[in-house]
Amino acid sequence: MKMDTQNIINSVINSMEKFLSENPDLTFYAFAFDCNVEDAEINLCLNTEEAFFETLAFYQSGKFAEQYQTEERMQDLKYNTGNWKYQCFETFYVLNEEVVESAIKRIKTLKTL
Repeated sequence: MKMDTQNIINSVINSMEKFLSENPDLTFYAFAFDCNVEDAEINLCLNTEEAFFETLAFYQSGKFAEQYQTEERMQDLKYNTGNWKYQCFETFYVLNEEVVESAIKRIKTLKTL
């Protein structure tokens, strides 16, 4: 099974252009692909310094505040897409339903051999 990488690249470019044009006043420090293998999806994620500091303040004042005091833990938090404000602002599905169903049928056939 061959992935259509050009389609993925075009989708990413289009999604980024749209998102950035809708948010012209935001400045981002990081962009990431958050890939979910189970659902064959590529999620696009961005975060701002302002959003990061809000998240950091929340964690540093919460139940586990002592765990978010070192530079290492703060960097882990800063680059963990699960804590980003613009996590999964767009999702691209790598496999369509037909491809998934075909793969499942093939796997079932292999199991019976």
